[in-house]
Amino acid sequence: MKIVLAELRQPILDLPVGPRVEASFHRVGFGGFPTMIPRVNVVLRVEAEPSEYGNHTYRVRFLNAAGQQIGDTAEKVIVFKPELPRIELVVPFAQLGIAEPGTYTFEIAIDGQTDRSIALEVFRGPPPQRVEGSAAATM
Repeated sequence: MKIVLAELRQPILDLPVGPRVEASFHRVGFGGFPTMIPRVNVVLRVEAEPSEYGNHTYRVRFLNAAGQQIGDTAEKVIVFKPELPRIELVVPFAQLGIAEPGTYTFEIAIDGQTDRSIALEVFRGPPPQRVEGSAAATM
C-alpha cells in the first residue's frame, strides 16, 4: 500500500448547497498563545496493489513539537478491492489545542506502521486585522 497524497486542508467556503472550497496549507500564524485551530482536514489518497486488497487500518495522530500526542486519534478500517484500488480519505480534526509556536505533526500509520507525517509550522504572527465592513479575520 502506498500513500500518494497527504496534505492539510481547511474549508474556506462550505455552503449547504453548492461548491465546497478548501485551501491546502502547512504554516499558520496566531497573535497569541495558547490558541486553537477550530477545524482542519487531513486528506489522504491511498493506493493498493492486488496482493494488498482486503481490510487495513489507518490511524492519524496529532503530535506537538515534543512528539507527544495532543487530543484524539482518528482510526478506521478501509477496504481495498479490485473495483476500489484507490481510496481518498478526509480525516477531520476539530478544536486542536496549540500551546506554543513550533512544528506540530500529523502522524499517519497504516496497519500499525508509520507511513507518512505532515508537518504543520505554527508561528507567532501579527494579531488579526479587522477590515472595515468585513467580519473576516485570520485565525
